[in-house]
Amino acid sequence: MKKNSDTNDNSTSVYSTHDFLIKLRDKVESIVGHPIRQDIFSKTFLGQNKRHYEYVISKTKEDKNYELLENILKQYENRLNLRLGKKFESIKFLFEKYRNDKDLATRRFKIYKYHPNININYFKNIDFVEKAYWFGFLLADGSIFMNKGNKVISLEVNVKDGIVIKNFIHSIGYNPKNVEYLKFTYINSKGKRDMKRTFRVRFTNDEFADNLVSHGFIVGHKSDKIRFPSLVKGEYQLACLLGFFDGDGSHVGTPTIYSKSRAFLEDVIIIAEELGYAETKQFKIHEKKEKSKKTGKISKSFYLGLGGNFFNDMLNIYHNSLPRKRKRYLVGDALKKRRRQHWEKYLSSHRKKSKFKFSKKNLIDLRKNWSYKRIAQIHMEKFGIGVSLDTVRYWCLKWNINKSNEDNKLG
Repeated sequence: MKKNSDTNDNSTSVYSTHDFLIKLRDKVESIVGHPIRQDIFSKTFLGQNKRHYEYVISKTKEDKNYELLENILKQYENRLNLRLGKKFESIKFLFEKYRNDKDLATRRFKIYKYHPNININYFKNIDFVEKAYWFGFLLADGSIFMNKGNKVISLEVNVKDGIVIKNFIHSIGYNPKNVEYLKFTYINSKGKRDMKRTFRVRFTNDEFADNLVSHGFIVGHKSDKIRFPSLVKGEYQLACLLGFFDGDGSHVGTPTIYSKSRAFLEDVIIIAEELGYAETKQFKIHEKKEKSKKTGKISKSFYLGLGGNFFNDMLNIYHNSLPRKRKRYLVGDALKKRRRQHWEKYLSSHRKKSKFKFSKKNLIDLRKNWSYKRIAQIHMEKFGIGVSLDTVRYWCLKWNINKSNEDNKLG
């Protein structure tokens, strides 16, 4: 004997989406007393387009774990309540059973179809140095723009920095198969045709974008509007600045960052001061103007040298930054020693060009009575060759000749 489950199906077992829809349609047909075509069932009884029921059934066959969205389920209930009136009470338990032990989403993210492992909430909280670094890098080289009402996140770098793309997509769970390789020709500054090759990461997701925006990221044109984000730890601030440097920084005697936003560079100086870096007293924002060859329009940008000690600490905070920009600087006594070595090397090579003519004995005798300045004058008078005070000092130090030392040996 077949069990009549239409009236006694009050068990607590969980329906799959496929079972739920089949059972729901059977129940409604039983109430109205005749079969219902699936397109009519979709439109009249579920309040969806006529292909909805057919589409969802096909999806449940492809994926047994496919679930309806909570708002869609509510639309079903509202329309059925409207169509069936009091008789709807007899099928409410189906909805309760379907929701049992389920945490139905309110939106279905299409992004998971292409990036099943992506972490949409990666930037919800910047609570790790890696996140701070990537936020800084995106602040320099990334963008968010609107397309058909949706927010698009984009990051494009030269192929020589492909390691950045590799590390970034690994961090957020982006599918590497969807990284784009682009190449195009352009006219360089010398008026010659050149080729540019880049890697690009681009995807649409409002939640990911909104998390970035919550920390101060700007949608649309941002280069002259950016500000340094508010981060809770000094190490996050250093990591964020390192990310920005890898995007918009260079080594030109000192590590230097560039921005069209003067306010951003002012924020950096304030942060460095708050972190206790004494060299910020020498920090100075410089202005740079460039004229476009195409339009003739003059654009203004700014740059700021960070200093070796500050930059070295940035490198120490995050070890996985762009390899070609990981240049360490000598500071303090190490810097003084290196400069002294370079100076001694310079003077040594300078002497080989027949500059200094006094012998050690001559210099010992002269130093007993005369200053470096007078010895340089005597050298000019005797040999007709001018030497600097530093040259005289160098040879006195090299031969251990002191003015008060009357016991210098020729050696």
